[in-house]
Amino acid sequence: MSYNDKKNIIWNSIGASLSAFSSLIFLIIVTRVNGVFDAGIFTYSFATACLFYTISIYSTRSYQVTELNKSYSDSDFIFNRLSTCLIMFLVAIIFCIIKDYNLYKSSILLLLSLYKCIETMEETLYGIIQKQGLLINVGKSMTLRSILIYFVFFMIDVITKNVIVSIISIMIANLLVIFIYDLKILNKIKYTFTSFSNKKNVKLLQLGFNTFAFSFLSIYLLNASRYAIDNNLSETAQTIFGIIVMPGMVMSLLSQFIIQPFLLKITDCIDKKNFKRLKKVVNILLIAMTLIGIICIIIAFIIGIPILNIIYGIELNKYYFEFMIILVGSLFYGLSIIISNILIARRKTFIQVISLGTIALIAIFSSHYLVVNYNVLGACINYFIIMLMEFLLYILILNHYLKQSIKEAKKVEN
Repeated sequence: MSYNDKKNIIWNSIGASLSAFSSLIFLIIVTRVNGVFDAGIFTYSFATACLFYTISIYSTRSYQVTELNKSYSDSDFIFNRLSTCLIMFLVAIIFCIIKDYNLYKSSILLLLSLYKCIETMEETLYGIIQKQGLLINVGKSMTLRSILIYFVFFMIDVITKNVIVSIISIMIANLLVIFIYDLKILNKIKYTFTSFSNKKNVKLLQLGFNTFAFSFLSIYLLNASRYAIDNNLSETAQTIFGIIVMPGMVMSLLSQFIIQPFLLKITDCIDKKNFKRLKKVVNILLIAMTLIGIICIIIAFIIGIPILNIIYGIELNKYYFEFMIILVGSLFYGLSIIISNILIARRKTFIQVISLGTIALIAIFSSHYLVVNYNVLGACINYFIIMLMEFLLYILILNHYLKQSIKEAKKVEN
């Protein structure tokens, strides 16, 4: 591994890690400053905005970076994301109307959705920069953005004690990072710019639909328990679940920075049909995620709940069992994310849509039943069951794909 590769991995890891902590840090601030009621609304709205984010980001940065045939310019992806952001925000408005949320809850959800639209455009710029081999700049941008929005959100919320004003402040902070840093980097590299083509835009929507569909289903499954709580329990219960699920979600998000530096290598293996090497890379990634996950679970088992008590100022000792269920489930989810990214690089998305769609149908009924009958414990059990089913299906798909690919490669050699 070259010196530049090491720098790319280190900076991307730092940036991705800090970015992964956003929902955790925001929830800590809101719980401490604004109380458990506002925290319940915020954590639910943030999770829902993340679901809507899959509409705006649509086919993800992984799809953009691994686009090999150069049929689309960089600006085609930018125009495409602008259109998906518009669709996403319209969906958010319709969702608030259907759910009949009050003005306060609707405002928080819609503002967080706009914040995610800004993140979408920044992610699109990251894709352009990463394709030039400048992952280090992506990592530095994520680091700068994360530190700035955490500081701004904290300061504004402490001063105003107003969640809405605090969200607006981080939207402005994020825009500053884009204009001051990201666009400056973009102007230094070669990128392809063409005029808007509705035909290409529609084609990208068609090509990326399977990727979007499974991403949407994946995030829905991650938050299925939250929606059941929103329909059946109190905002306080939503806060409790949000707190104990957050460390697990952060651990699963760390899988993103494990896979990102290897995307181009995975694409190269697929392009050259070197599936034996691909299998080795996959095994390394899965082993690394498993080891990180086990270490996190052991540490959380020893000090997790006491630290959460101190951080949030809420008594959580009676939720110890629920907390461990969440952590084990999140390890399965982290492994699934890695496998999913590999399948995206191979454009194996339809099978993922079918698999997650099947689990989603089960989750609709299981989440309602378990939450109604077992409250927060039921929400945690439901989360674990969904993540386990997702992992088992993904590992079966991956094994089938690798065996089939290696077999076909041998036939070509002979």
